[in-house]
Amino acid sequence: MGTVGIFTGRGGSGTRLLSQLATDAGVFLGNQVNHSGDSVEWVDLIYRMVVETAGQRDLPTGSRYRRELRAQAERTLGTARRCDASVWGLKLPETMLVLSLLIDAFPEARVIHLTRHPVSVSLRRTHMTSRLGNPVGDVTLPGAYRYVGRDPSAIPTDEPYLHNAYAWNFQVTRVIDYGREALGAAQYLEMAYEDACAEPLQALAMVRSFLGCGDSQAGASTRVDPARTGAWDAADARVQAIWAICGETAGRLGYASDPDASQVAPPIG
Repeated sequence: MGTVGIFTGRGGSGTRLLSQLATDAGVFLGNQVNHSGDSVEWVDLIYRMVVETAGQRDLPTGSRYRRELRAQAERTLGTARRCDASVWGLKLPETMLVLSLLIDAFPEARVIHLTRHPVSVSLRRTHMTSRLGNPVGDVTLPGAYRYVGRDPSAIPTDEPYLHNAYAWNFQVTRVIDYGREALGAAQYLEMAYEDACAEPLQALAMVRSFLGCGDSQAGASTRVDPARTGAWDAADARVQAIWAICGETAGRLGYASDPDASQVAPPIG
């Protein structure tokens, strides 16, 4: 099936940028890609996997979905509208929640994880994984609360920015633990949204190198407004509340609660 790339990041973190970078690198993300850059052909299966397995404390394991995942890959590649799918993959934020199950099906897959400062993410609108009222959020948000020992009964009275913070901590912590410890530098790459916005051509070169893509593609089309990385007042009481939830993991990624003090750590590898 060629080289497989899994592009993911906590929903609401600007993951559309990953799709732009993947496309510029010549990666085939599927026959149906929506305006958010998501690989639509994978949505039904991945969402079902999330609903069935993603509420637990640890990333789910096992081979229960191996056949279905491989069959979906064969269908997608079999109906590809382009000939060159030697490097192919999928981009969905929700794959963070079942990443280990995808690695079971595609053990040589390479994962690119887009990270973004938790304060910036938490002060944005909620993502489906950080609100109730949809099948994915109904599983993942209570799971995020339980992950830190907070009673999910607090969800209705907590502010949306707290929902976002708990969701960020739950999703990002588990993935960086798994990526760094189980996959390692050969299969797992962390890329900061802030860095990719500042240096999109460097980010593209990183993607190409990590996935083994050639440099034959025409110049990059990725365009980023650096202002989209967001800003906040470090004295805002919400910032300290977010940091109390996310600070330990954020620090491992090189982030600080003061936006001027953040120094994103170099990517693994």
